[in-house]
Amino acid sequence: MIEKKHDPLVQTSLTSVDVALRAGVSRTTVSYVLNENGHGHVSDETRMKVLQAAQELGYSTHSSARALRKGQSDEICFIVDLPLTIHRTELFVSLQQHAFYYGYPSVAYFSYGLSLDQVEKQLLKIFARRPMGIFATAESMTAEHVALAKTMGIDNIVLYSVKPIAYARTIILPTMDAGRLAAQHLLERGHRRLGLVHPVDPLHQYGFLRRLEGMRSALSGIAGATLDILPLQYSLAAAHTLVDSALTGAGHPTGIYAYND
Repeated sequence: MIEKKHDPLVQTSLTSVDVALRAGVSRTTVSYVLNENGHGHVSDETRMKVLQAAQELGYSTHSSARALRKGQSDEICFIVDLPLTIHRTELFVSLQQHAFYYGYPSVAYFSYGLSLDQVEKQLLKIFARRPMGIFATAESMTAEHVALAKTMGIDNIVLYSVKPIAYARTIILPTMDAGRLAAQHLLERGHRRLGLVHPVDPLHQYGFLRRLEGMRSALSGIAGATLDILPLQYSLAAAHTLVDSALTGAGHPTGIYAYND
């Protein structure tokens, strides 16, 4: 007869009760923390106790199973439809850090350069995943897209734009103020012939027009002040051409506000 030795320290089936006992908290608190639900119900100290206890015990919840139970994934999706710049990189890094702090994984989807048909297919795939939330530009999600996403159970949709959007929560980018402040800065330093770079890419048009409005408001009433519009493709070769054609010789702008980092 062969006897099987059982190690009392080895548990084959851990539960949230074990984590609760280890952390000295209730099972409900463990559920709040490990299921990434209701972050505000527990303090940071308690949250760390639960996470440490779960790590020490080797206990983890399966994200796919949790999403199946909830009928929704924990992901927050970022739709990136513009070229990455220093500013946008900082924006998405900050969003990711805040999402992680509250227990939500973030996924970035790049749609810049895709055809309209490809963008539509990408959005449908994103909606099918039923993420916790979506963060995108107003240009990348129309009213119809938002309505469809909501019918598929995605309620948390935030768009960022230069103007309020009636069909979704909106973060307003103060691009008109940016244009006004840029012009004031240049005027205060003695420049009277200013230039504003105009991106040829239509995706930048909405921000450009607001910057232009802001600069014109700052120049209003300033004697001798002029503003040149400087069209520019997003390439180094186009930048060299712009310098050679518009920024050399007599009468060229001496103070320039560029649209991009």
